[in-house]
Amino acid sequence: MVEKPPHTDEEWAVAKQQAARLLSAAERLTEGGRRVAVKDSKFEIPGVKKSPEEIQQLIDAKPEIYFRYAQQLQAATEETLAAIDAKNATALLEIGGRIDDVCEQCHKTFWYPDQPESKQ
Repeated sequence: MVEKPPHTDEEWAVAKQQAARLLSAAERLTEGGRRVAVKDSKFEIPGVKKSPEEIQQLIDAKPEIYFRYAQQLQAATEETLAAIDAKNATALLEIGGRIDDVCEQCHKTFWYPDQPESKQ
């Protein structure tokens, strides 16, 4: 993994635009009622063997857990925007790690729950 924090005003602006996009997505996830994919679609994501319908069933069975992950993503992304506004690269990298953890935990729970833990 290569960490490349923003340095120039242009790089900070790009980071803010990307974080704003992620915040918008996180907000939509917390709204509820969103489907994983349209009917009869297929995922072509490495490691994801479940169909969109199977994943949706897992989410529907545990909506409170899914909602909690979405809220955590939203909160961390709001922190990201604050770190970007402060041009705090150290905080940005730390929060980015937390965002990655939240995403990974949600995906392990719903997208590939049967995958064995890796031995890193």
